[in-house]
Amino acid sequence: MGDFYIRQSAEGETRGPFDEDQLVSLADAGQITLDTEVADESKSQWVAVKDFPEMKAMVFPEQKKLGLKKEGKKEEDIKYINKPEDAAKPAITVEQMLAAAEGHTDDTRHLKDIQKEIGRAAGLSMPVLTAMMVLSGLANSLPRYQVLMDLFQGKLQGIIQEPFALVGLFDFLLALGLFLNIFSLFPVVRFRAMLGLGYFLFFYWSLGDPVSMAAAVAAGLGLFVCTMTLNLKVMVTFALVGVGGMGYLAWMAWTAFSNAAG
Repeated sequence: MGDFYIRQSAEGETRGPFDEDQLVSLADAGQITLDTEVADESKSQWVAVKDFPEMKAMVFPEQKKLGLKKEGKKEEDIKYINKPEDAAKPAITVEQMLAAAEGHTDDTRHLKDIQKEIGRAAGLSMPVLTAMMVLSGLANSLPRYQVLMDLFQGKLQGIIQEPFALVGLFDFLLALGLFLNIFSLFPVVRFRAMLGLGYFLFFYWSLGDPVSMAAAVAAGLGLFVCTMTLNLKVMVTFALVGVGGMGYLAWMAWTAFSNAAG
């Protein structure tokens, strides 16, 4: 496990990075609770400590009581090796550690910019992914609008011939979940991104449409990378790529729908 970042809520300030020993010290000082959210650069989502078994076991280990029994001697006769007053004082206090982590010392001021960047990237991911899934839902459902209307009326024949109408509905459901900040949907979104990339790349290749092929690649990669990174520059770059690709596919679907309706 590497360096970790913490925040008290989805809207809270991001703090870190902390190593494992520092997280334990913060928990001992009451700065970390079971509801505190944790992430590191290898993870794509914030997870509450109570939902992160390894982290929970590390910062809130079960306390085991150890007893010492010796025949013929009373408890007061037993000599203890370590006495409370002999315990070594920590080399750094919790307050000093927090000040360092928050960029208030000369050696760690540069970390403040990194923390802000990670916080902005995490805050940007949900609205960007939601927008991409809405556009993807439009791209998949508009050309199959009548099939969906028939499905809602209980007619299943059309959906058998056009199963990707269900993909459009699924995309809208993913968009709703992302709008509600359900981070556990990220693996599903990644799978959807790769599935869509493979299918639509082949589909537009079979039609001889290189522009739509490029849009499908941009949409799939943008969707995938935005669930993986906490780097703000990478997030912004692939957000623009993904929204651009999804937007083009949605615009093509809307054009086809408008022409058919007209």
